[in-house]
Amino acid sequence: ELVAAVEGAGKSAAVAEAEDGPPTLLLAGALAVADSLKPDARPVVKQLQQRGIEVWMISGDNERTAAHIAAEAGLHAARVVAGVKPAGKLAKVQELREAGAKIGFVGDGVNDA
Repeated sequence: ELVAAVEGAGKSAAVAEAEDGPPTLLLAGALAVADSLKPDARPVVKQLQQRGIEVWMISGDNERTAAHIAAEAGLHAARVVAGVKPAGKLAKVQELREAGAKIGFVGDGVNDA
């Protein structure tokens, strides 16, 4: 429940558990971290969409976190791919290219380079 709530709010959760003798687990700690959108992200996405450009989000984040961030950015849920490692991002870009799409790519981290 805690993890789902944290991820649903657009954060990534890390939880540490400790055993107190079987079958009891105690929550030993929890951490929630989040990236924040740049202030101009939503208006830029909107401008691109108004020009007829399909905007996709291909993220390594889990589905709940990615869906929250995508909604904040104004992205269509059908154009969000979550839980993807760098090789999967490349595969999706290649799939879109093979379907005739012209590609522009913006990354937020070193692994997107």
